[in-house]
Amino acid sequence: MSTFRQLLGINAGKEWDQLYNQNNQYGYNPLMNIFSHVRSFHLMEDDYPKSKVPATAKPDVAMPGTGSWGRMNNYTIRYKQWVKDFETLRVSLTGIQIYNHQKKRLEMRRFPNKWFSKADWGGSEEKIFENAKRYGLAFFQLHVPKDHVVAPMIQTLEIGNEPWGDIGIAGYRAVLKGIIAAHRAYYGKRSLVRLSSAAFQAHDPSHVWQCKTCDYPSGDYIGKILDRELLRQLQEITIHPYSFTKGTTKLIEPPESPQSDFQNAQKMFDFRAEMKASHLAISATEFGWDSTAVGEAAQAAYTIRNVLMMARMGFYRAYLYEGIDQPGIKGLYGSSGLFEAKMPGRHIARPKLIYKVLLQFMHSIGDLEVTSVLQEDQSAYVYLLGNKDKTTHLIAWRPNDFLKDKKPEEARSIRLNRTIKSTKLKLANTFRKLDGEIELDASLRCINNSKAIAVTEYASGRPYLTELKLSGFPYLFNVQ
Repeated sequence: MSTFRQLLGINAGKEWDQLYNQNNQYGYNPLMNIFSHVRSFHLMEDDYPKSKVPATAKPDVAMPGTGSWGRMNNYTIRYKQWVKDFETLRVSLTGIQIYNHQKKRLEMRRFPNKWFSKADWGGSEEKIFENAKRYGLAFFQLHVPKDHVVAPMIQTLEIGNEPWGDIGIAGYRAVLKGIIAAHRAYYGKRSLVRLSSAAFQAHDPSHVWQCKTCDYPSGDYIGKILDRELLRQLQEITIHPYSFTKGTTKLIEPPESPQSDFQNAQKMFDFRAEMKASHLAISATEFGWDSTAVGEAAQAAYTIRNVLMMARMGFYRAYLYEGIDQPGIKGLYGSSGLFEAKMPGRHIARPKLIYKVLLQFMHSIGDLEVTSVLQEDQSAYVYLLGNKDKTTHLIAWRPNDFLKDKKPEEARSIRLNRTIKSTKLKLANTFRKLDGEIELDASLRCINNSKAIAVTEYASGRPYLTELKLSGFPYLFNVQ
């Protein structure tokens, strides 16, 4: 099990550059108050020398390594800044832009082709392997040198983000093998960086994303793509357990809902067991909700509940998507940030409720972990928290659905399925004034917290916990 501080990370891209200049009114990166880990969307097309960006940004052109690193240096500068504020850095290789023959950007790649195609990578498996190995060697030499003196330490290299389209199964395997070969050739037995797969799912073997222009649609089922030999050479596998309504792109479900795609996340742990690959860590590299779809109260409540559930399940890392809203995007992911954005420039603006709640959550129990599960059903989720030596808190909530235009409901009494020997419980004052000027809105404090009490009954003269008053926001109790 991980503590919540060890578990929680945040996704980031180039928009973070403005957090380190005069346009940031906070004067520092406020996301470091919550998260220990950062995941970078590393655009591979930016790794090419400016004079050698190919027509399709394909990796079979001359790569850096002969005295000119090109724009790789931009990422070096960025990462050196980030690792001052965050404990670990994870890099996810992506490629999202298409260029014409004049080296000008034409358009963004469209889902599910959010990476270079098989043809871009070189066509044949042999050529893809060679190009991936060359890229991997250049990447390691600059970003994670063997002497670990010049550049920052990147803990994990994630080979692709969502390579579910034109790269194809054979193409992705060749890329994976090429970068694994580069890793072995450069580091030998002394590994300074962990290798992770891209994000896949483990519950639907037949699933393939619909795409009219995909020549080699790979789908996203991990069992088709990664065999035992490839898994043996990786240290991590990943999943994007968004809480979509199953079979749709509606990101509105609570994480506990039977209709939520998050309920399929356990299948990745089952897959690891079936493949006898206990050495593999499992990380959720993206999850979250849009506040415009579910409301700020639900975004905050669902996120806290999801973090608690992922900690209980045994995820190694969980990276929230994302730090700052994207006002230019209508629909999915445009309002999934912890902060509103001020345009133009996507500058950090008002902290949303989710930031305030996560900040207090981490301040209160960040160094604790889930030690025991008392209940997980449609009426209540009840966990004990603490460390290996002592249980210190109980956290509980009703897995209810929030509606965007509905006021938060009042706490109500829940009869527990499992009675336990009770110590004295006291509701923790979790929603007090926070950091500096960031304060939780009074109207959104713990609803009716004066009534959120534990009820005990006695059997043979000994007290047993039988009832709690709970709401959809998790209530935290001190165990005394």
